[in-house]
Amino acid sequence: MNKLTKNDAPPTSFGDKEEKISAQLSIIKNFAIDLIYLKEEGELAWYVAREVVEKLGFLDCVVYFFDKQDNCLFQVAAIGEKNPVGNEILNALRIPIGQGITGTVAKTGQPLLVEDLREYENYIPDLTEESLSELCVPLIFEGELLGVIDSEDNRAGFYSNEDLEFLQSVAALTSSRLGMMKKDRALVASQKRTRQVFEAALDGMLTFDSNGIILECNKAAEEILGVSSDVMTNQNVKQFLAPVVNETTDLQDKSWINALIDILGHGIRSERQIHTSDNKVISVEITIVVVELTDEKVYTTFLRDISRQKQVEKERVKALQEAEMASRAKSEFLAIMSHELRTPLNAIIGFSDFLTGQYFGPLGSDKYLDYANSIKTGGQHLLKLVNEILNLSSIEAQEKTYQKEPLNFPEAITDCTTLMMVQAEKKDISFETHIPDGLGQMVADRTAVNQILINLLSNAIKFTQTGGKVELFVSEKEGRHYFTVADNGQGLPNKEVKELLTPFSRGDSNAHRAQEGTGLGLAIVKSLVEAHDGELSFESKSGEGTKVTVSFPSGKATT
Repeated sequence: MNKLTKNDAPPTSFGDKEEKISAQLSIIKNFAIDLIYLKEEGELAWYVAREVVEKLGFLDCVVYFFDKQDNCLFQVAAIGEKNPVGNEILNALRIPIGQGITGTVAKTGQPLLVEDLREYENYIPDLTEESLSELCVPLIFEGELLGVIDSEDNRAGFYSNEDLEFLQSVAALTSSRLGMMKKDRALVASQKRTRQVFEAALDGMLTFDSNGIILECNKAAEEILGVSSDVMTNQNVKQFLAPVVNETTDLQDKSWINALIDILGHGIRSERQIHTSDNKVISVEITIVVVELTDEKVYTTFLRDISRQKQVEKERVKALQEAEMASRAKSEFLAIMSHELRTPLNAIIGFSDFLTGQYFGPLGSDKYLDYANSIKTGGQHLLKLVNEILNLSSIEAQEKTYQKEPLNFPEAITDCTTLMMVQAEKKDISFETHIPDGLGQMVADRTAVNQILINLLSNAIKFTQTGGKVELFVSEKEGRHYFTVADNGQGLPNKEVKELLTPFSRGDSNAHRAQEGTGLGLAIVKSLVEAHDGELSFESKSGEGTKVTVSFPSGKATT
């Protein structure tokens, strides 16, 4: 196609108005037909310039598209001086919205016919040819600016109102096609995203029609059922959901789908077992949703393989049952040990007490008396060990009950501090208590609190040298009561502090002194503190002493 300049004669001349209108109608008709085959925006823009505007006899035409990001118009197609060869555009302009005739039309959304550009100050000249008249119409689709179509001529008053109406019709068709192209792209992008989500879904998805014929399925469904989508597509969904679906149901009976929905619950997940392609039974969560289309219903089944979860749950239940059996066995063993060990130990301790007391006369040799004392001491130690093992076991098994009550201080721990005072005096250790006046009540089990303090204070006295000092501090802060036992004894290295809470652990490397305890005292303290939602902390340094702090929620008394 030969390109024209503004000095060339028009390629088409019309004898009269009727001939021009006839030509316009023919151009519009052909344009409307060809629109179907125009798939790209650029292709459409060049078609408008060459096959529509140029055939009307216009010497110049430039099609602009709107760049929303930069808020400006840019040239995409042209005829005349702007288009010397091929699809090339000379001096391709970018015109901000609101500037020049094209920018003004884009801003207002209204067409503009300028008969004499010499009287229009907002004109932006392009290339070398002097234009004297201009016609510009906007491209708008559903209220959104898409661009403009602009034509200039070097003759003043060249364009008529009929030319304006014709170019508006061209713009309307062009805008509609551009808008549909945009929607088509958005639809394709949406379908692509939907497909990607469909394929990436972890749940298996089977879509089928009202006859049960599978329309499509995703990769997860293939993996769960062990069947490829090529095999499943166009097959009846029943054969892949057995035994969820009753196999005796007539495949042609459409009511089976409603029956299936009634069983599973519309949009509600249900646990079922189905067969895979290799006749393996798997557990799945399954549901069906219905999409109402214009003239049909489409069903989508969602499958989630929960075989692994069911197996884990089965193993968990089994482990729980085994733990309960072990707990019962432990309780039975402890009950037997309580009876079988305590009974003879009490007899041993009682008879050795008679011997050491020599109630029935002298034993003779002093060696016999020493042996009797050793028997009594060993029996008492063993009985204490049995009692503490039983005590710790009942606490850990949560079999021990607590009688929580409001406790006032120092009255609630008087028995404990009196007993500890006696032990401290035996070792010539200074024992001091620091309990402020007006200390608030604490709701807790009195026996448990005293047992905790006795164990902590006994340890402090045991591991503090003669002439040392042990202190008990009781305080209240921000809804909690704090009990701190501090001593200036031998202390422990940091690496050994954590070991103290382990049953049968002793904080003394001296074999003779270590055997004086059972190694369960602090383990019992820890369990009792936890049973009261308390906290236990240690601070100890070798050669400087130890500080143990226990805190409890102050709680509220119940009436």
